[in-house]
Formats: sequence, C-alpha cells, structure tokens
Amino acid sequence: VIGAEGEAQVGTPEGAIRRLRRAIELSPDHAKALDALAKALAQQGQLVESAECAARAAEHEPDARARARAFVEAGMSMMEAAED
Repeated sequence: VIGAEGEAQVGTPEGAIRRLRRAIELSPDHAKALDALAKALAQQGQLVESAECAARAAEHEPDARARARAFVEAGMSMMEAAED
C-alpha cells in the first residue's frame, strides 16, 4: 500500500491503481488499501468505482469515526458521479 501511495504521489496513478488492486486481491478487507484505491480512482475520474471502494473501506474500518468519515466520502463520491 505504501508503494502504491508513493507511486500516486509521483505522478503514475495507473501504476498505483494496479498495485492497490493487487493488494486488495491479497487482502480484500484491507481498509487502507481500499481507501487509497478509492482516492486514486477518483483522481482518474472513475467516480462510481471510487465510491464503491470507499464504501467497502468504510465497512472494514475498525475505528467508528474513521468508518463514519469513509461512509460520508463514499456518499459524496456517489453524488458527484450522479451529477456527471
């Protein structure tokens, strides 16, 4: 996940998305990987898939505040996707 986040920061979002998808294949409940993938997808304009990943991240977030924040972000992403 750290490598994918670094890759996204240096300007290769496709590589970051690829790494994050692989991380999620290995650990489907990894909230941080799902959240990072949601953000990377949103940057690429893939808002529906981003919202789905954000909702999945929220489901697996153990901290109640972080879980609530993730659900809000997922809802906002879905609203933005609906507007397009």
